[in-house]
Amino acid sequence: MHNRPCEVCHGTGEIPNPEKGDKQCPYCSGSGMDPFHYNPCIKCEGFGYQRMNKNRIIRAENRNFVNPNRIEQLKSLESTDFDLVKLVQLCRELNTAFSTDCFYSCGMLIRAIVDHCPPIFGFETFKDFSNQYGTKSFKDSMEHLENGSRKLADGYLHEHIRKKESLPTAEQVEYRSQMDKLLSEIIDFLS
Repeated sequence: MHNRPCEVCHGTGEIPNPEKGDKQCPYCSGSGMDPFHYNPCIKCEGFGYQRMNKNRIIRAENRNFVNPNRIEQLKSLESTDFDLVKLVQLCRELNTAFSTDCFYSCGMLIRAIVDHCPPIFGFETFKDFSNQYGTKSFKDSMEHLENGSRKLADGYLHEHIRKKESLPTAEQVEYRSQMDKLLSEIIDFLS
């Protein structure tokens, strides 16, 4: 990759008003460049500073979609019937996509996880699993995950280009609670 400076700060790592409470970006050390990929820093968007005023939302240092403890629990499971390596990798990639604002990827990865898990519980499809497995409360959560995330991912994958596009936000892919319930149930079921 070529070393491309940020179009906003031109690679200086500075923004106009650091004295207004803005702080130097800890990820790029104020350089404005992603230290690993030679692109504008993903944490400070190339500014070199994370703004602390109300006009700009500060990203959390650790934005995970899947709780890292859940991933570790999945990795530690020893199942003779199922190899969980793909599920673990999908969860890790979902965290990477979510923490870097790659929300199209998040929608697709959520759908991949949802489609991947039903055989663990003896079902062929997630729709069958969400309709037949668990308590009413659990079924409601899984139906929300099935219906909402599937339609969202279908839109991301199959919508044609338009004259004007609006990019997805974190709120559009907010299925963390339902995903955690699913992963927790997998862990309990296979333990």
